[in-house]
Amino acid sequence: MRKFFFALVATLLTATQLLAVPATPYPVKVTQPDGRELTVRLNGDEFYHFYTTEDGYTIVKNEMGFFTYAQRAEGKLEPTAMVARNISERSEADNLYLSTVAKGMIDKTEVAVAKSAKVKRDAAPKARIDYSKFRGLILLVQFYDYSFSRSDANQFYTEMINKKGYTGFTNPDGSAATWGKFTGSVRDYYEENSMGQFTPSFDVIGPITVPYSIKNSKNTQTALMRNALDQAVKTYGVNVTDYDCDGDGYVDMFYMIFAGVGANTGEADDHIWPHKSSIYFSRWRTYACSCEYYSEKNGILDGIGTICHEFSHVLGLPDLYDTDYEGSGGQAQHPGDWEIMSGGSYNNYGRTPAAYSAYDRYALGFAKPTVIKAAGEYQLPALGESNQIMMIKSPLNKEFFLLENRQQTRWDAHVPGTGLLVARVDSSNVSVWSGNSVNNNPARLYYELLRAGRVMTGEGDASDPFPGTRGIPMITNDTEANLKTFNGTRNPWNIAGIQEEDGVISFRVLPDGGIVADVEDFEAMPVTATSGSKDNEGKFTSWTFTKCNVAAPGSATKADGTHSVQMKLPSQMTSGATYYDAYQVSAKVFNPGSTTAKFALSISKDNGTTWTPVKFMNETSQTVAGKTTITLYWPVSISRRDAVMYRIGMVSGSKTVASYIDNVSIYYTEKGQQTSLPGDINGDGEVNVSDVTALINKILGASDYTDEVCDINGDGEINVSDVTALINQILK
Repeated sequence: MRKFFFALVATLLTATQLLAVPATPYPVKVTQPDGRELTVRLNGDEFYHFYTTEDGYTIVKNEMGFFTYAQRAEGKLEPTAMVARNISERSEADNLYLSTVAKGMIDKTEVAVAKSAKVKRDAAPKARIDYSKFRGLILLVQFYDYSFSRSDANQFYTEMINKKGYTGFTNPDGSAATWGKFTGSVRDYYEENSMGQFTPSFDVIGPITVPYSIKNSKNTQTALMRNALDQAVKTYGVNVTDYDCDGDGYVDMFYMIFAGVGANTGEADDHIWPHKSSIYFSRWRTYACSCEYYSEKNGILDGIGTICHEFSHVLGLPDLYDTDYEGSGGQAQHPGDWEIMSGGSYNNYGRTPAAYSAYDRYALGFAKPTVIKAAGEYQLPALGESNQIMMIKSPLNKEFFLLENRQQTRWDAHVPGTGLLVARVDSSNVSVWSGNSVNNNPARLYYELLRAGRVMTGEGDASDPFPGTRGIPMITNDTEANLKTFNGTRNPWNIAGIQEEDGVISFRVLPDGGIVADVEDFEAMPVTATSGSKDNEGKFTSWTFTKCNVAAPGSATKADGTHSVQMKLPSQMTSGATYYDAYQVSAKVFNPGSTTAKFALSISKDNGTTWTPVKFMNETSQTVAGKTTITLYWPVSISRRDAVMYRIGMVSGSKTVASYIDNVSIYYTEKGQQTSLPGDINGDGEVNVSDVTALINKILGASDYTDEVCDINGDGEINVSDVTALINQILK
């Protein structure tokens, strides 16, 4: 697997392709000819880009310069007679028209031309970069009619790129810069994200002034780049041999930063769009480039995000956003702000690009994943601090799942949230990786972020991780975001009991089918008009209702079946005694009213005398917004040696409009009262070395102890791994 992945990176480095930073993901305001402001988004890359309204409807300019809603005729986009408006300003006619068109429409004719153009921009053949020998070259290029905004441009960029512990810059007058503190320099980014394996140094040359205008520079970029390279050698004394570390006769790579704002911002369509490609000029080949401004209109100089994104292409990483947009079956999902090779290069105005993901680190050889091969309890510290990643292999060749713990520290300070990210990686088709079309087809993603909360915006959301803001503590073959292969084959492993505490993720890996739950759906209980009914026999225990009752609300927004428990503030429902090796409890909550409600779970091990609240995300209650249906989860660690009662209470909400509880579930590995001590194989009331001997005899067939007491690690098999688990238990 590892050899294949390095081969894949090498293929990416030798591929015929152009790779570019995506358009700035944030909306910008433009002024229509009549003086009205319109908020728009730029979508796409250097070869094909288009504008949409803030909510995603494609817009194009008409002959008078107005942005209008687009229509498509024979594959081409054309303006309509309807001037585009912001959401709050739209008329009934606007909304009626928009209801008939799809969001994100593209010009299929122009996309076809763009694909052809990409193919023509060949990348020079390169071997995988030797990190220990790398020496980089950055050329600052300005135009005869537009110079860098700072007179100290060389020192400014030398520090931003090379200075260890870089925190930002001051304005030329000495005042503090307004737009965000830097997390570090380009060098800092690579040193920290490679855990010291790659500490690049770059020589910064220039500014070099070329005899070309910044206007229409997107069409003169090849000529002006050649002029800049010629000046670099003849005027600035650049020795190309210094940058040919592999001795193949060509500069390993070079980087250009152009004065002014890039076309990727939506502020200057005819300017250069940051990208990585190649140029065939003397001994120059592979290059990448970016521009001075994040937003010239707002006076925001660009940070290091674009440089790190484009230079990551030079190292061999592909784009993970949809590079042909609607062109291959529609707009595909992508990792968004979680991933520097997607939208994460823009985090904090490019001053804090997202940390390298598990995939990035694995692909570049910066991290080696721990392959999960057995059931058990696992912990995963924060990726940025530990460089630890985990892998679950798929039943399919060259497909696997990567697990990483992302926390909002250092380079991840501006990612959408915290928790366990799970991604499915399909490396079976080298052409989509080498062709920079990893996530172009929404029906066939080759890098898929499995979003826990299923918020499919493509920009990243705090509910994407597990458990995340939605509190989703499991990913199995049967959950909505699941561990099945791309063709639906079941994975041999499931993940449950995912918890986050003090920045560390813990979870339980169980074999497929090992996750079982007893579910109370209340369908067999009689409907009671009054609350306070006691000891109602349920599916797996009895229930007592305090100021709540079983109802038949007759609505899919209030129950999964026909019955559910109707609750108003204050009310609670209490189970009878249960015996489970339980690790999780859940309940489906329907809140049809407009008032936010809160629910809490407590447990008792002394027949209801004392109750202990169960915390989730360090909180003793969970919130359910009005007009919302959601499943709440609580992590527990219960032994079936104990008689445990569960109580679900409504602790905040409406006193007049009911919420409804259904499908109360207890997830467990074993049930039924256990009288023996775990690990006490020989039943003498103690766990010690004699039990190890007894277990070995069981494995050798010399004793007949039950599988139940001998399966120490709970993987359903009795073997040497149970001996190891028992020894570890004794040593604790």
